[in-house]
Amino acid sequence: MFPKKAMLLAAGAGTRLRPLTYETPKPMVPVVNRPVIHHVLDNLLKHGVQEVMINLHMHPEQVRGYCGDGSRWSLKIHYSHEPKLMGTAGAIKKAESFFKGEPFFVMSATACPTSTSPRCGTSTASAARSPRWRPSASTRASNTA
Repeated sequence: MFPKKAMLLAAGAGTRLRPLTYETPKPMVPVVNRPVIHHVLDNLLKHGVQEVMINLHMHPEQVRGYCGDGSRWSLKIHYSHEPKLMGTAGAIKKAESFFKGEPFFVMSATACPTSTSPRCGTSTASAARSPRWRPSASTRASNTA
């Protein structure tokens, strides 16, 4: 039997995916036409998870706006905002009361499970090389400043 709760680590700055992550948090970078976090949530549901805690730091409104309360996955999603990054252990400690002593999964919100889709294992960095991707005006401005 799998745990019913999970912690998704989504607070990282995504520095290795820049310039994609200047304006988009890493969990929202598209893979197979959906944000990578969508694939991760699909996989958690597939394995019997019912409640998910997502820690946030960079552009938290985008993740909250996309995932909402989790009803599109039949999940209950909670959020833990980190104004200052706390690291993996700090993020889990901050959300300790959510787990109530029960077993739980801890996953990266950007670890795209290959079992969800055969193409999902493609590196998220490939989006940066896509000929369709173009930096926004504010990204170009910040690169020249």
